[in-house]
Amino acid sequence: MIDSEKSLEDYICNHQEKFIAILKTNMKEKDCDIKFLGRQVRLGNDNIADLIYYYEKLTTYEEIEMNERIYIIVELKYRSLEPKDLAQLSRYMNILEKKLQSEEKYQEEYENFVRGVFVSFGENKEMQDISMRGIDNISFISFECDLIFHNDDWDYKEEYLKEIKLDDRLEQLFKKE
Repeated sequence: MIDSEKSLEDYICNHQEKFIAILKTNMKEKDCDIKFLGRQVRLGNDNIADLIYYYEKLTTYEEIEMNERIYIIVELKYRSLEPKDLAQLSRYMNILEKKLQSEEKYQEEYENFVRGVFVSFGENKEMQDISMRGIDNISFISFECDLIFHNDDWDYKEEYLKEIKLDDRLEQLFKKE
């Protein structure tokens, strides 16, 4: 049952194919090969991204071919999104983008781009107003969690009950003098 941000993260990590299919649709990149980089990825001292994925593609701009690597930072929220969440994800994206631009070793084979994806219960009113104006490089995936109730029918068979030993203190209550 998904009942926290951690259990949502666990679920996604245990169902990668399903989530990657959703990411492909979200990124509008149905033919790309999105790969999982990791969970709880440290970006600097105090910044930890929930999940990071990436994919590579060859793009042609005005007859110039470019190898691109697109990083997707996935931020999970087990609640509705708030404007402060946008600041958090934007900070993570900025840190990764600046780091990838700062050293030549990150630019030798690929032109690097960073995208962000929120996974949450949706957005609060204030966040809806912000997202309706359009946010470059950040997209949204919402999820629902339903409570499912089951009737548990425990059948205690005689053999099982005979094997159960009670604490001596309980047995003493039933001992005949």
